[in-house]
Amino acid sequence: RNAILEAMNFAAGQFLSQASLNESIQNTIQRFAEATRVSRVYLFKNQPFTGNKSYATQTHEWVADGIEPQIDNPSLLQFCYEDAGYTRWRDLLSQGALIHGKTTSFPQEEYELLASQDIRSILVVPIFVGKRWWGFMGFDDCWNAEREWLDAEREALRTAAALVGNGLMRQQIEDELRESELKFRSVISQSVDGITLTDQNGILIEWNHGQETITGLKREEVLGRPIWETMMQIAAPGRKSPEMLEGARQSVLEILQNPQANWPGMSSTHHIHRPDGSQRLMQSTSFLIVTAQGVMLGGSSRDITNEKEAEMRLRD
Repeated sequence: RNAILEAMNFAAGQFLSQASLNESIQNTIQRFAEATRVSRVYLFKNQPFTGNKSYATQTHEWVADGIEPQIDNPSLLQFCYEDAGYTRWRDLLSQGALIHGKTTSFPQEEYELLASQDIRSILVVPIFVGKRWWGFMGFDDCWNAEREWLDAEREALRTAAALVGNGLMRQQIEDELRESELKFRSVISQSVDGITLTDQNGILIEWNHGQETITGLKREEVLGRPIWETMMQIAAPGRKSPEMLEGARQSVLEILQNPQANWPGMSSTHHIHRPDGSQRLMQSTSFLIVTAQGVMLGGSSRDITNEKEAEMRLRD
């Protein structure tokens, strides 16, 4: 029992560590295998339905010394529950039930496949990712044909499967966030509008190609610098002074530190002076992004110089 409790603590730590998901799973199944003194442990992941049939594929395996691995067993590649006669497993596991016992007590069709792997006693636990039945975790005893699984073992291994499911869920969330970030960055980089973003201290962390085109300032020139310095860099000569710089700094920090009292969701239009000496008329909108770490200041900009010049020509 102590070994099982230690395995549970170990597994919980694994899925909170910086180790890869595959490494955490492999380490976890090995520790539980050793704690419960089984011959083989493995994971099967369900695959999308094909017609009216459901499939699973083995993803991980640990075997004790002298036990034959099954991860490359042709009978288990693209394992079809229906064709193999394992619909009982499919139905029970999908409902959260465990399957366990001496294999000689199993239906003949199930027993034949298990016996071909020298499995004498088995415990199978479903794995859920959220509410979705992801697959199952199996524990084989190839030595003791009389083994009955104790309540403590069943509950501990159910916990092990839950920890694996939580790890898979975390990986899924991280993958979705990473994909969302890639899409977000793709939109930002291709936008003709200028987009900027600061961290909680007003330091620029985003300056897209559109903002480069409008201001004439390259991304590498401004990232890592306070936004108020950049504001002064493109300000009209008459507005550049230590007092104006300090005023801009205080305004930005006040907005970031008191977001409710200083919501900056207003548009402004002003002339900017680019490094090449040209002037443009820029329309800007500021907005806040609230995160767990604090408030970030975002901005979107448009070059409306040509629009205003066209309006003036029409008036003339």
